[in-house]
Amino acid sequence: MTWDAIGGALIGGAVTVVASWIVIVQTNHQRALDDAQWHGKMTMMVSALWIRVFSNAVVEGMSIGWLEKNSPIRTTPNAFSQHPKLVEDLQSFYEQEGKNLNDLELLVAVERRFAKELLELETAHEVKNGAALAAACYLVRPGMELYDPSK
Repeated sequence: MTWDAIGGALIGGAVTVVASWIVIVQTNHQRALDDAQWHGKMTMMVSALWIRVFSNAVVEGMSIGWLEKNSPIRTTPNAFSQHPKLVEDLQSFYEQEGKNLNDLELLVAVERRFAKELLELETAHEVKNGAALAAACYLVRPGMELYDPSK
């Protein structure tokens, strides 16, 4: 075997390795783009569902007197009048964790953290569409802009 043959084999092998890496990198890059697009679509759909649920909760909260449209929407004093500990816990949660979240993230965080308490409140008042969640969110952040019933 001559040096030319050895050099040719090495160069040919190197070209094959580089080409293989290019294909692998391109494939992984495309897969990452596809995953990002899928994640973006799913995030948008889940956000739309949460906003729809929240819209129903706000309408219900207004109809039972727990919320009032006073630009912005506000929680009325009677929403949590029998539950001062829950009000304290919600405000503490907001100060520690919630104030840096956007409105949708806050909605989800309040639901996750206080689901049991809010469900008990709704059950006691025969409320079915999440008015307690809406009242809790507007209690800690009166300027939430997730839902505007005037639009």
